Amino acid sequence: MGLTLRLIGKRRLLVSIPFALAEIQARLLELLPYPPLTTGQVDLLKLDSLENGFLPSFAELNIRPKSIEEIVPSYVGRDVH
Repeated sequence: MGLTLRLIGKRRLLVSIPFALAEIQARLLELLPYPPLTTGQVDLLKLDSLENGFLPSFAELNIRPKSIEEIVPSYVGRDVH
């Protein structure tokens, strides 16, 4: 989030919140027709999504991972290359 804000030239206060508070917030937001946060999303944030040895690796799939610094600028229209 910090990288994106820097790239678009915006300043915002970023605050980390504990999962318990995020779950309460998500439960309330789920009452909306199109909730911006759900309890399912909070659950996914708790999971480690890195390679675990059980599935094919990037190399086995011929994927060259890129860093966030390489990718995000193209998403926000600020290509740094």
